[in-house]
Amino acid sequence: MLRWIRRARRDSVLATTLRMGGKSKVSKRKKKLRPPSSDSDDSSSHREWINRIEKLYNKHVRNKRSRSRSRARRRDRKRTSSLSPSRGTPQFREPPQSPGFRSSRSSSRYSRRSSFETDRRSILSVSGNPRGAAETAVRDTHIPCDVSHAEKQSPIQDELIIHNDVVLPDEILGILGEDPSAEISSSFSLHSALSARWSHILSKGLSEIDVASLLDKCKKPSNCPLLTPPVINPEIRALLPHNMLKKDAAYVSFQTKLSAGIIGLGKGIDKLLNDSANHQDLHTSSLLPLLSDAGKILNGLFFDLSMARRSFIFPYLNKNTKDILEPCPPSEFLFGSDLCEKVKAAKSLQNACQDLKTAPTPQRYKTTNQSVSYKVKQISPDPPQGGGVTQRAYPEGSTEGQLPGEKLNSPGSPPACIQTYPGSMSVIRKALTLQGVPVNAVDTCLNSLSEATIAQYGSTFRNWWNFREASGDDVFQASAQEVISFLQHIITTTKCAFGTINSYRAALSLILPGNLGEDPMLKRFMKGVARLRPPKPRYNCVWEPRQIFIYFETHPAESPKALSMKLITLLTLATGQRLQTLSLIKISNILTSEDLIQIVVPDRIKTSRVSGRQPCLILPRFNDLPHLCVFSCLQRYLQETEKLREGQENLFLTYQRPYRTASKQTLSRWVKCTLQLAGVGTSIFKPHSSRHASTSAAKRAGVSIDVIKDSAGWSRSSNVFAEFYNRPLIDRSEFAHSIFNM
Repeated sequence: MLRWIRRARRDSVLATTLRMGGKSKVSKRKKKLRPPSSDSDDSSSHREWINRIEKLYNKHVRNKRSRSRSRARRRDRKRTSSLSPSRGTPQFREPPQSPGFRSSRSSSRYSRRSSFETDRRSILSVSGNPRGAAETAVRDTHIPCDVSHAEKQSPIQDELIIHNDVVLPDEILGILGEDPSAEISSSFSLHSALSARWSHILSKGLSEIDVASLLDKCKKPSNCPLLTPPVINPEIRALLPHNMLKKDAAYVSFQTKLSAGIIGLGKGIDKLLNDSANHQDLHTSSLLPLLSDAGKILNGLFFDLSMARRSFIFPYLNKNTKDILEPCPPSEFLFGSDLCEKVKAAKSLQNACQDLKTAPTPQRYKTTNQSVSYKVKQISPDPPQGGGVTQRAYPEGSTEGQLPGEKLNSPGSPPACIQTYPGSMSVIRKALTLQGVPVNAVDTCLNSLSEATIAQYGSTFRNWWNFREASGDDVFQASAQEVISFLQHIITTTKCAFGTINSYRAALSLILPGNLGEDPMLKRFMKGVARLRPPKPRYNCVWEPRQIFIYFETHPAESPKALSMKLITLLTLATGQRLQTLSLIKISNILTSEDLIQIVVPDRIKTSRVSGRQPCLILPRFNDLPHLCVFSCLQRYLQETEKLREGQENLFLTYQRPYRTASKQTLSRWVKCTLQLAGVGTSIFKPHSSRHASTSAAKRAGVSIDVIKDSAGWSRSSNVFAEFYNRPLIDRSEFAHSIFNM
């Protein structure tokens, strides 16, 4: 295209020069134009003719430049005058074209010139360089001498000549400095094939098969063993909880992939170094697979880290939001760039589903003629226990929270107040006050209830509170028929056993007036519940304690954790006591003699009664069985924990820093862990099953029932052992053996 530009400009100047009386130089090239008549031999006339041609050409160039400057000044004045009245965008008008604008002699030449200028204008508009475009328009515009004034101001010339800025040399531009408005980009673009593959891995990750094949290719070098992820020290691993071990395993997987990526890059660098040292040319077929595998592994690791960050955030989101966010692949945002639209769409779908559901019909429960029908509905979610009494009042005439056919507020009546459940302790305190207990004696009456009892009654009080508030009745005033209606509602809506329903009855007897336990109608109802859902023991059989003894014989307790687990398990089997009782053992109450250890528990326990006996644990020494001797195990435990107590009186301490008193729940976890290691099925048998196993084993060994009751903490008249604890061993094959061995 530049060649055609030069040719058109040369033809234009040459035509103008020939009309003025001769030929001239067209460009700055050293090629000279010869005179038209080659027969003349006069050298002086020849030179005179050449000088004349050069003067005419120079004059033409000066006139052309002068006309261009004058035309630019006139155009600037027109633009200024057009902007000054309205201060708007300049509107250019085409100059009027006079008749006879072009002669027949030059029409073909100028039509070709017009098409040439149109092509040049399209090239300049695409170039994207305003300064270069203006410079080209001013420099490359050549107007013949015989062109009229109207043609000089044609639209073509107005579009080509943008402004008359002087092009500054590079030295001046260097002094002025860099253009601050110019955008400087330091980024680069990857090959389209590589970008497409990496983008897919970054958004979808690698499959397990691909990861395994890539890891198999990256064998670790023998002279760099630190590329293997380090393993946790065994001493530290024994102290870490299970969730921390799972998190560490995830980071080990990340390190393994990162190591594979580093190895892939290392192989490529090693090949470069070896080939350059041996003066060999590097082959693409040998280096490209190494770098490609390393890139895949590192991109997959990048995706895994993004998913790990998402997993740390999920616990702080509700279930509905989590279901929406899980399928969203990461992009420039961790949960995708269109998260807002997806959440809105999910909410719209949820609202549409709610609109399609039918309104629930109120349930009515009929008992006797004296009872009334209750509308059961949930007004508000239950708040946490312990809060004060808060109220929410519906304004007059409001229908919010109203069931079909139910009228919460009638015109002219005060707004209905719905009190939120205040907590079990507040309910019991108010009930005692309404029953006539003096205010200064309420705290003393509350001490008659244990913390476990108050916590157990909490769920009963919450359900009763919501049940009564939904129907607008008093929580602290109810008849036996109303209590039966509530208990029937619990049976209908839940799968509670007889023991739970009986606990509900006992809790309501505490806060309601009268003696519900002696009501004949309620007694009849409870007998029916016992027939429908009879109480069942947790275990129909029990495990053999010999399993635990074999485990202790083959696995000596060498670490503090193993010693703690062994001591608490042997104590539960040797004494038959509850874990609550064993958690209250204090060092000051341990009396040691030569062959016997006696432990007294004066604290209040589950079976503590007025004028009742507190448990006294007897631990004899077993010289023939040192690995099962509770006497020697307890003495060793006291010696190893002596320096860790720092004023702690309780026997059992946690085996991790800081060393604190082990709670009943902690001891239960230790026993469960020991049962699992010994092969006892912990999915069926709980830690409390050790009490069943020890007492049943004593009964099978011929120990007196009275001795078993006294040792395990039951009274002489109690039938608990016979009904719930005395269980046979798990030996399903005994019947078959007895048949075939006859």
